[in-house]
Amino acid sequence: MPGPGRYYVSPALARLLDSVPRERLAGRFPGTRAGTLGQAALSGPDELAVVVGRTPQDVAAMAGARQVDTVETASAAALLDDNTDLYRFGFAVAAIGLFVPLLVLVNAATRLAAARREARFAAFRLAGATSRQVNVLAAVEAALGAFLGALLGAALFQLVRPAVALVRVTGSRFFPELVTPALWQYAAVLAGVPVLSACTALWSLRRVRISPLGAARKAAGRPPRAWRVIPLPAGLALFAGPVFRGGDREPDALLAGAAVALIMIGLILAGPWLTMLAARLAARVTGGAATLLAAQRMAADPKAAFRSVSGLVLAAFLGTAIAGIVPAVVAGQQAVAGGALNGVLRAPLTHQPGTGGLAPQAATDLLARLRAHPGVAVLPIYTLPGDPPPPGPDGPPPPRTAAGCADLARFPCSAGARRARRP
Repeated sequence: MPGPGRYYVSPALARLLDSVPRERLAGRFPGTRAGTLGQAALSGPDELAVVVGRTPQDVAAMAGARQVDTVETASAAALLDDNTDLYRFGFAVAAIGLFVPLLVLVNAATRLAAARREARFAAFRLAGATSRQVNVLAAVEAALGAFLGALLGAALFQLVRPAVALVRVTGSRFFPELVTPALWQYAAVLAGVPVLSACTALWSLRRVRISPLGAARKAAGRPPRAWRVIPLPAGLALFAGPVFRGGDREPDALLAGAAVALIMIGLILAGPWLTMLAARLAARVTGGAATLLAAQRMAADPKAAFRSVSGLVLAAFLGTAIAGIVPAVVAGQQAVAGGALNGVLRAPLTHQPGTGGLAPQAATDLLARLRAHPGVAVLPIYTLPGDPPPPGPDGPPPPRTAAGCADLARFPCSAGARRARRP
């Protein structure tokens, strides 16, 4: 911590201090700059932060300052603020929303060129390969292609990683180290994607039987049933249940993650059935031959028709979810006074040695400029004279600040505000 007469600033604030005259910005910080803050004290490279060192006497003279003489231990749950559950909720939705589409896209990519792959395996059967050997060849081929694709993706990520650090998800940039996966995470991707592709290849061949003569016989699949729609409304009800139940309880991150996973799985399961209904309806109402043929083809194999767009469906769902959650997180970060006031400029108007503040003429000019600006409201708050009263037995001491009635009339009073008469 900096000593009295010294202060530390964030690197972004240091660059800003060096770019403007001292009387415009640096003059408001008492003392001299002693250094810069490290990443452990900042949330991003653009954060403007300063830690000013003062004497105990200077701190005691500040309005609302209280002396701390005892530090008690507390559990981790007691240290969490009101936004913790919201962050957990957002991260759970983002994790599930990224993992499930990954499974679907790997599955769709492995199933590409299935017809050519079956023809090639039929040639292997003509050459004398057994069904087990064909399955091994299919798994190895899918795993090798997935491994090369994952390796290429990891290499391309190194090129775009600096640009990823520039993305402002919650209104501010992240440090580049926060978007750098660890070695075990790279290893998990390079090992997990090939295994998933091999399993998908074997699963796709479960209905294919290649005879020793090289003929591929595929069992006809049954049309999708209506039960596929059940997980989708169940996930929606599980997700929206806490909202309609009301109350002040924050959403459970585990429950929200399970609901989002159920919704995404419901979309994948219900997609073929909905595609079949849409194709049959299009076949009934269409008047052209081309549209009729396309609808009949989709109705004959709705699973394959929906598989080609399943990744796009999940991407649209994920984008909609993030578009609704991220603004809520940013609003929670920017909330002031419990959300009652936002975009507030606080400036001490009384100049006191060692505590900062504006000179009388500068304070008058600032108030005049603010009042003349359209859409800006000014609320002068005064410090009551006298020594601060001792804290009561039931809570903290009463406030030592007051505002004029005419000024307060233009603002909605917050909960707990009291009106007092000036003697």
